[in-house]
Amino acid sequence: MTGVRPRDRPPLRVRDVLTWGPGSPIWYKFAISVVVSAAPVLYLLAALGRLDLALYTMVGSMQALFGHDRAYGSRARMLAGLTAGQFLAVLVSLLLSAWAPATIVLIVAGAVTVTVQKLLCDAFAVGPPAQAVLSFITLGVMFGPVTLLDDIPRDLGLYLAAAGWAFIVSMAPGLWNPMGPSENAVRDAERLAALHDERRTIPALNHAWDMLAEASERTGQTLRLARRLRAAEDVFAARAATTRTDRELTAELAVRRAGRPSHPVLGRLRPASPLWGSAALCLAGTTIGGLVALAVGLDRPYWAIVAAAAVYRGNTSIVWQRALLRSAGTVGGVLIYAAIAPTAALNTFWLVTLTLAAAFGIEAFVSRNYAVGNLFVAPMALLMTTFAEPQDTLTLTFSRAADTAIGALLGLCCALVFTNHRTVNEVATRVAQTREAIAATRAALTGSSTDTQIVTARNQLGHSLTALDDAATDAAGEWATPTVAPAEIDAVLTEGRSVLVSTLSKGDPHGE
Repeated sequence: MTGVRPRDRPPLRVRDVLTWGPGSPIWYKFAISVVVSAAPVLYLLAALGRLDLALYTMVGSMQALFGHDRAYGSRARMLAGLTAGQFLAVLVSLLLSAWAPATIVLIVAGAVTVTVQKLLCDAFAVGPPAQAVLSFITLGVMFGPVTLLDDIPRDLGLYLAAAGWAFIVSMAPGLWNPMGPSENAVRDAERLAALHDERRTIPALNHAWDMLAEASERTGQTLRLARRLRAAEDVFAARAATTRTDRELTAELAVRRAGRPSHPVLGRLRPASPLWGSAALCLAGTTIGGLVALAVGLDRPYWAIVAAAAVYRGNTSIVWQRALLRSAGTVGGVLIYAAIAPTAALNTFWLVTLTLAAAFGIEAFVSRNYAVGNLFVAPMALLMTTFAEPQDTLTLTFSRAADTAIGALLGLCCALVFTNHRTVNEVATRVAQTREAIAATRAALTGSSTDTQIVTARNQLGHSLTALDDAATDAAGEWATPTVAPAEIDAVLTEGRSVLVSTLSKGDPHGE
């Protein structure tokens, strides 16, 4: 690969970060879930006068933030995996805390822990907030007060109890609305299909069909949503509405279920995957950030580690945006904390209430603007720091602002210096896969293929187009020489979308 050339680099403009997005349509589910998960535990600990143990429960309670866009079966598996992974992370953190090694050892261990959490969250596609919130609390345990070996079973038990309650909170809506996530996915596909936006509609249709294929054991409700989804496809293809029998819809769901990758995580962790480059960048940035924070005399270098890790989301342009937004939001957030700190010290129940309000605020705003979300992240982090014992407000706010600025700045510098070339290489791989899918789909349309084979080809092509579009978007913001010309990518995407639309008038499998 040739070297990076300035003309290939996307511009890093301040105006690109000064945006206000529409936010997640289900932000309230994240916000309510985290409050319902954490509130009973925190208020109970406050009543018992043991709010110092809240750090161990919060790492479990925060798992209620994950999986609200997944079908309940997938959500349960993901939460179980999170619980197991975090159990190991908390155990390692407690053992290191009990060992009480030199701070430099903790910094290296913290950087490795955060990197592993990031890699696994990306590989399992857990979605926002990814590893950020888990890493913050895990490192809070690692760098917190020295743990006694005899207390480790108690602390792990508190974590598991809180994680179990978070699991119940996350899964409870399935009791009265078991098809809720699938219905949300279908509704989103219907909305985009009506707009005839190919770039966004095809991924939405893919996602909705995947959700229905996973939930297909609830035959009646699934078929009702499948009819709506096929009607959305009719609208998208600009053709007359067609009628599908239950047998045809059931057969299509079976085809799509059979076409799902059997080991998607292994695919994402293949040797050439961009995730490895991102993980290496995270390890470098978090280690350097922590060491610099230590060198300048800051007493909580793990905040720099977390800040560096939090900005690594996507390409160089996104790292730039998140570094600037996180720094700006943190400065505003520490000022908010300084204003409320005197009242927080008056009563532990009020301290808990302020913490829960900050957690709710994060989820209400972070998907709209990362800086505004961080106006609530900093107060929540600082309030949690006072759970164990009162802290000096001035020292605490300065340390938080300085650690975050150092971590975000050094994280950005590493992203600019150590370009993730695997991101641009991934585009070439996806272009080749999409061309193969286009050829296979054309062959299915022009040959004597069965309807089931046409649906299979359509499903594979749809997912290939989505993967290529995602890879191209990531590579467009990376500071590395493109391996495929943008015009060539656009041509493949245009051809593939045209072929996919042409399949929508065919392929109603009857279970051949």
